Amino acid sequence: MTNTLPSLKNHKMEKYRKPDKFYTDRYDRFTIQELKMLEAKESTELQEVTDSHDRCKIEIQHCMDFKSFKNTAISRARNREATIREWMTADEHQDRLVATHPLPTNITCDSCGAPMRFCLHFFDVESIPLLFVFECPASHAPRKVIYPNGREFFFPWPTCGQCGYEVTRESYKENDVLYTTTTCPMCGSVKNDELNLNAIQRPELPVTEDDRQKYCLSFFNGRTFYEDLEALANLFDSIEEEQKEQLLKEHYEVDKIEKLTIPALENRLQKAIESTGFIKFFFAQPEMKTWAVVPFNIQDPTDRNDKKSIKAATICIQQSLYLTNWRLVGGIDYRLGCLTGKLKAYEREEDLIKLAKDIKESKK
Repeated sequence: MTNTLPSLKNHKMEKYRKPDKFYTDRYDRFTIQELKMLEAKESTELQEVTDSHDRCKIEIQHCMDFKSFKNTAISRARNREATIREWMTADEHQDRLVATHPLPTNITCDSCGAPMRFCLHFFDVESIPLLFVFECPASHAPRKVIYPNGREFFFPWPTCGQCGYEVTRESYKENDVLYTTTTCPMCGSVKNDELNLNAIQRPELPVTEDDRQKYCLSFFNGRTFYEDLEALANLFDSIEEEQKEQLLKEHYEVDKIEKLTIPALENRLQKAIESTGFIKFFFAQPEMKTWAVVPFNIQDPTDRNDKKSIKAATICIQQSLYLTNWRLVGGIDYRLGCLTGKLKAYEREEDLIKLAKDIKESKK
């Protein structure tokens, strides 16, 4: 197993938060790389098949596969903004930690006693927000990991992956490669690792705008195969619901319900109330929220008692509004010859169907 590690010489304490383009290019670079591989794979699969029926089956499989070129592209496009913002926020958090914790001083090498130099930060190690790593200028091992308060941090001793017993390690360096042998004295398992201390990282290729447009930006409004199926199913459901609602409206004769405006309602009730012996009918300020509710006031100048007055007013209003989209809400209150109540308008199709159903069934 060979690992690579960038050189830590001349490391400078710098801001972890990079320009926005750094994060955008990082995300798009991986997207382009992954999609080009999938695109080539699917293209090869289609080229190897000449039968049109078999090609169609492969294309359908590509549509249904969550890890296909198209579905991966759509997923990457949808996660792009949130992931980039998450990266930016994480690096800004690291900058805040570094800014609020000064670099520990007087860290010396256990081998030669020379002052050690800072080389890098560790973040979120075992729930510790920030640690500082120092190395000896004479390359004496090991490096030291330091808490912000200057105390040394020690990593837990490694254990065997097979039996969990503490392992032993032996290392030696040859030609800028660190060779490490990990041995478990309990079960005898041996693991060899190589770490290139002077590896050169490959330069990252720039992201071309043509690739960004083709592989990253053109899929923002795309839908997967299953989302298209769901949209189609929802379309059929909505059509069926509309047809069902239309049949109900026709069956219960919803169109025969009078949909009165508030002025028309007031005019109708004014005449009906006066014919029943009441006077001074008027509306208060309507309540226009989810429902339209209109408070009303009536005066009864007759010698009827409260029960008779309420009954007469209730019957009058209910009969007047029977074939309309208005109904009396609750009961009518009476006090000193003054009656008050509320009227409610029904405007939604499902409510009108229910009113029409009640009207039709009451006629049986």
